[in-house]
Amino acid sequence: INYMDGVHPSDLGLPARFTEYRDSQVLMVDRTLNSSKRFVAHAAPTGIGKSVALATIAKYSDARTCILTSTKGLQEQYLGDFRECGMKNVKGRSNFQCATFFSETCEEGAHRKCRCTTGKQGPDSACPYKAQWAAACESPLVCTNYSYWATVQRFGQGIGQFGLLMLDEGHDAPDEISNQMTVTFSERELSMLDAQWPSTPISMPQWLEWAEVYAPQAQVRYERLYALSGLNVDKSTVVAIKAWSSLASKLKTLTNMKGAWVVEPRMYRGRVDGYQLQPIWPYTYAEEVLFRGVPKIVIVSATLSRKTLQLLGIKSQDVDFYEYPYEFPKERCPVYSLPTVAMNYKSTDEDFSVLVNRIDEIIGGRLDRKGMIHGVSYKRAKDIAAASAYGQHMIIHQSGETQDAVKVFMGSQAPAVLVSPATTTGYDFAGDLCEYQIICKAPYPDMRGAVQTARRTVDWLYPAYEMVMALVQAAGRGMRSKGDQCETFLIDDTITKAFDKHGGLWPRWFRPLVKKVGEVPDPPPPLTPSLVDEFANETCDECGRIGFECECPVPQD
Repeated sequence: INYMDGVHPSDLGLPARFTEYRDSQVLMVDRTLNSSKRFVAHAAPTGIGKSVALATIAKYSDARTCILTSTKGLQEQYLGDFRECGMKNVKGRSNFQCATFFSETCEEGAHRKCRCTTGKQGPDSACPYKAQWAAACESPLVCTNYSYWATVQRFGQGIGQFGLLMLDEGHDAPDEISNQMTVTFSERELSMLDAQWPSTPISMPQWLEWAEVYAPQAQVRYERLYALSGLNVDKSTVVAIKAWSSLASKLKTLTNMKGAWVVEPRMYRGRVDGYQLQPIWPYTYAEEVLFRGVPKIVIVSATLSRKTLQLLGIKSQDVDFYEYPYEFPKERCPVYSLPTVAMNYKSTDEDFSVLVNRIDEIIGGRLDRKGMIHGVSYKRAKDIAAASAYGQHMIIHQSGETQDAVKVFMGSQAPAVLVSPATTTGYDFAGDLCEYQIICKAPYPDMRGAVQTARRTVDWLYPAYEMVMALVQAAGRGMRSKGDQCETFLIDDTITKAFDKHGGLWPRWFRPLVKKVGEVPDPPPPLTPSLVDEFANETCDECGRIGFECECPVPQD
């Protein structure tokens, strides 16, 4: 059935600024609505307009719909676009200020049995958390993040039943499941239980027995403390309630373990300070944590692959998988594979010097514009800035300071260069904010951990898969519209080897962007300030969006 034949966004009640559907959006909607499979997966690169397609699918469907995103920032983007369609946004208690105890969050207020907890519970509740939760429970269209969805369904009241679940940034779903099921026990928590670690800490059966003994005790301690709490309870009691609540939840998770798990010690100043336990494969818990019995599930991501679906435990006969072409002009976003040096644990100081010389060669020809270096680690970023001839133009930062560094970079003039290991996802640098980026090391995961070692033992391609997903995400940070431009340089020779050896792991739309070159190409003309300013404030006649939200071609001078 051609559901989209002659249909305009306004016909379905979408905001007026969305005036027409693009061909790929039409395909996404028709393919999803015509599919008889439980799962429909769309490998849709940046530029397709997936949010509009997902909202349209929700409008066509009679089923109550929830859209999951990776970050709260993306939640806000969805809400900004589709609030007038009735979409409700829901986040956890820690995001709200308690209406009774103004210096505390709703999470802390709930532990104190604040007045909001016992008062009116509907959308007009005095409690800001309860109000938005209740409004979401009554809405046919809800947006939230993976973490809240999993937590409120497993340990809370849930947010009602859904007939349609949409996973935006679906490549993150396996990691979101793993994060939900990972439990960490500290020496402090051991002392709370007045216990000893299992006699053989690497034995998962012993950990299961240990958890089964202490889980009921932790739950009783939490319930007793909570029963004593009230409006006048002191801060230390609130802290204790939170600690016992967390410990009880972790022990409960462990008592319900299934499949293969691994355990590894957590070290602090050279000694064991606790243990982390994690299932090896996320698919063991995909239904319990994520899918929750929802009959129809749509998965969308620019870096989605069949291997992602395997990690989610989705069988090939249960899914329709579609790939879409890249819609941005390829000549405006080349990915240059530039032979420089192979960077790995065997790399020498001489290799690093070669790498920095190549970085300087790229920057030296682009001092009239801003760029980024994906530095893999904070130490590597610092070392690059110290060794580069252009270090004075580089903005580096420590862990936890990413947003501040990004703000400084965005407000800086060329030739500013942001050097960071933490901007490969979740940040957009449209227009002249970033016109080139350098990926100086293949972003392979740290394989020293017990989980990664176990995964690699079973699936030798797994590290390459993780690397490809991270690199493709990084490559998309600077190219956000058809009128944008951003060069990407791959200067770690191990990336080229992986591209040649594991071609099937790379998204089909991404492969044509990669160009093997022998030397640094001349840069394209920079995006002129006049064009950038004009485009940033102009409302597009074609799609109705403003500035770099628009993905239509930009008139050239």
